[in-house]
Amino acid sequence: MKMTQGSRETHLTRTCSVRLGDGARYTVRSLLAEPGTCLPKGTPVLELSVTRSRRQGDETIDETVFETRRFEVDRYASPRLAHFLVVPGQELAPGEVPILEYVVEDTFANVVETAVRGMAASPSDLHAAPAIPEKKLRNATQHYAKGVDSSRVLFLYDDTVFGSAKDGYLVTDSAFYYSSTGRAATIRFNDLKGLRLAMRTVQEGGKPVSRQCLYVRAGDGEVEIDGRWTGLSLDGLESFLALVARLREAGQTKDVDGYVVVEHMPDAVKSAYLGLLVWLTYQDDGTIDERELSELQVLMTQLDFHAELRHAVRAMVGDPALLDAEEMVRQMLAATPSGSELALSGSLVKDAIRVRRATGQGPAAGQPGVRRLAGMLGIGDDQAAFIEEAAVQDERILAGELSDDQVTVIAKEMAAKASAVGVPIAAVYLSGSVTGLSAAGITSGLSALGLGGVLGLSSMVTGIGVAIVLGVGIYKGMQWLMGGTARDKASRRELMLQEVLRIHQKAIANLAEDVAFFAQKLVTLTVDVERNKATIDKLSRELTMFATAIARLRAKESSLEGSLEAETNKRAA
Repeated sequence: MKMTQGSRETHLTRTCSVRLGDGARYTVRSLLAEPGTCLPKGTPVLELSVTRSRRQGDETIDETVFETRRFEVDRYASPRLAHFLVVPGQELAPGEVPILEYVVEDTFANVVETAVRGMAASPSDLHAAPAIPEKKLRNATQHYAKGVDSSRVLFLYDDTVFGSAKDGYLVTDSAFYYSSTGRAATIRFNDLKGLRLAMRTVQEGGKPVSRQCLYVRAGDGEVEIDGRWTGLSLDGLESFLALVARLREAGQTKDVDGYVVVEHMPDAVKSAYLGLLVWLTYQDDGTIDERELSELQVLMTQLDFHAELRHAVRAMVGDPALLDAEEMVRQMLAATPSGSELALSGSLVKDAIRVRRATGQGPAAGQPGVRRLAGMLGIGDDQAAFIEEAAVQDERILAGELSDDQVTVIAKEMAAKASAVGVPIAAVYLSGSVTGLSAAGITSGLSALGLGGVLGLSSMVTGIGVAIVLGVGIYKGMQWLMGGTARDKASRRELMLQEVLRIHQKAIANLAEDVAFFAQKLVTLTVDVERNKATIDKLSRELTMFATAIARLRAKESSLEGSLEAETNKRAA
């Protein structure tokens, strides 16, 4: 939906008006901006000469002042002045007066904005991001749009009497969600196959009533929406969905509007994800040691890598110099469900920082290899610094350095910072925690505290549209972190330690399987030592490294067992 020469695309052009009160004469004195100028909120655009008359005895006295009118729209990223609709010297009548047209970005939200407004029965009940009231957004995503990340909601219509927004509809760049008096529908844009408006006879109060219905074919089924769905114009909805279908063909719709955890990503994504970390560990000193290998193994266990995927990563570890990072980034993002790319990129930078910190090299975000990887993924320095700060807090929580009150404060601060730097807070937990807690473990930890389903995890859309700090963070509208019994509070770290210990134990088992693989290969090769000498030497070095990595993980296992015992004793006391 680009603008074309000789034809202005109405979806991308907006009109700016000013309201002029009665009792004065208005004349355009000067235009204060040039066509093409960017229009941040507050930009002066027009100077008016305002003349008011007053009686003084038998005389009428005119008093003239000059007023500057400003551009006050703030919902677009970079609006630009197209042209003025008034000229200097022009007199303007009181009322709502259009003064200029401006062009907005060719984004999904901007293209569909006019169509969305066209299907709203009451325009005053329609809210557009970023000005959607938080309470309405929270209620909608909890009641009929579960699993939707609130930052992905573009428009929300409140169809309730008292303004709760528990009924209504919302629009993301991947789906339309609707709920009214117990009936609900979800239409995923990438599943759209056809639209049909028709009249249907229904029974109401024992009498046949003819109603207009919209039939939407999506996926393998058909959704029926009839005129009883208040707040919604069916003609407007049909026009909106027809526009969306065209945008889908142009590649402007997304697959998901929540987050897919890395564990549930396609194998091609998971393989490239670990391959990029193998590449990174090789960059600093031209080798991969047992410390780095043990971290990679724990991460693969967190992400539930099956044997074939682990073998593929093992091959990368064997020949890291052959890895092409830019190509792996391209392959990874191409296979990522659209809508999750930014979160996945942030998650990978988090795990790159995790590996660097775990190998004892201190602050990681500014290291050359991490910065290079972040650059390829489009993650800036400020975003990487935030991700490392989140990693540090995770480490402190698991170490037992922070009280519950401190965790609460930090959770709120991190959620605010995430929004400020443009990193979804879910990105920090898309592969689990940097301390070894899996995404699934975060969920089971919540479930053990009586909060199962809070994250709405599924095999496709996990809905981590919340601020999480190691699985015991804040969920908007739920103050459970600040409440609960003393026993609940004391058991939180215990739950984390149990999950991290489980991950490490499984990682040791996986590494033992890898060692057995190398040992068997060596036995085969030793039949002809002279011919296979180079290969035997290489395999021997790899076998030694994998065996040392097992020893390292066993030491960590013992440490975790000691911490868990201490935490259990503390709770029992």
